[in-house]
Amino acid sequence: MTKMIRIDGSILEGGGSIVRNSIALATLFRKPLEIYNIRAKRSKPGLRNQHTFAVKTIGELCNAKTEGVSVGSQ
Repeated sequence: MTKMIRIDGSILEGGGSIVRNSIALATLFRKPLEIYNIRAKRSKPGLRNQHTFAVKTIGELCNAKTEGVSVGSQ
């Protein structure tokens, strides 16, 4: 089984681009991915609507299993 890639979503600017880029790369390389502390340093931490839409859409297109994808999830 492929090792899970774990990404701390609070690193660097800690915004949604970490989510979008990580999802895109994990999809291209067919690697399982966990992102935690998503947007942790922001005034409204966690996933926003546009992030959940991106993750769910890519998941559906690729038949990927997704967990914890909801607005506010960190």
